[in-house]
Amino acid sequence: MWTTEAHMLAAVLDALHGGNWQRGGGQGKRPKPIARPSDELHKGNEIERHIQRAIKRRREREES
Repeated sequence: MWTTEAHMLAAVLDALHGGNWQRGGGQGKRPKPIARPSDELHKGNEIERHIQRAIKRRREREES
């Protein structure tokens, strides 16, 4: 689990990489953000995907 300071530092680094890329004329690939621990937790989480699908189905029913 990352601390608040680690999340803030990652955000600063993402902004720095993006700014440098822009000032370089956008040459090359756009920099990818630093992976956060929450990204890894949700990537392979079958329960989370099941919940998200259920929420989506419910919203679709409510909109109909």
